[in-house]
Order: sequence, then C-alpha cells, then structure tokens
Amino acid sequence: LSIGDQYINNNPYFPNGNQVNFGAYWRMNDNWAFSFAEQYQAVENFLAYQRYSIYRDLSSWIVSFGAEVRTNQGQAPQYGVVLTFTLKDAPQIYMPTSIDPGLGSSGSN
Repeated sequence: LSIGDQYINNNPYFPNGNQVNFGAYWRMNDNWAFSFAEQYQAVENFLAYQRYSIYRDLSSWIVSFGAEVRTNQGQAPQYGVVLTFTLKDAPQIYMPTSIDPGLGSSGSN
C-alpha cells in the first residue's frame, strides 16, 4: 500500500499544485498478483493518471500486463498498454558491485 503527496507553492518554475498519489500491490497467491496506481490533482480536481496491472510468476520470469490512462487538464485522455517481462534471477551472470576507475581491466595497477 502506498500513499503520497506532492505540494508545490510559490515556485518560480512550476505552477502551484497538490498531487496525491496512492496505489497498492496485492499478491493473490504464489503465481498471481494485481496492482494499481493513481495520481489525483487536488487543486484542479481531476484524476491525472491511472494504471492497473496483473502479474504472473513463471518461475524464472514475471510477466505483467496492464493498462493506463493519463489525463491532462483540458486535453483528451491518453490510453496505453503495458507489457513487462522481468527476469527474477540469473546466477550465471556476474555484475560487479563496485567500479574503481583507477584499476585496469586486470584489476591491478
């Protein structure tokens, strides 16, 4: 569960605003999950963004499919579809945890 608020007042670069964010991720069982995220513009009084996704765990991968709606005040809504593939683990691939630019490719000076 997530709830947040972004408030801007008297900023020379951005208009005044109050954006409320909320969402949730629900794991229904070991294989399926559902999430949603929404952004509400409180000053202008409209729902600016909505995203709904369903997730399927495929052992080594997680596949998610979702839909989103973005609304800018005074403009037509924009609709989108999201398809995501997430690799959970790749033990044969090594990623360095630190990089030292002073060391050569052999790892010594």
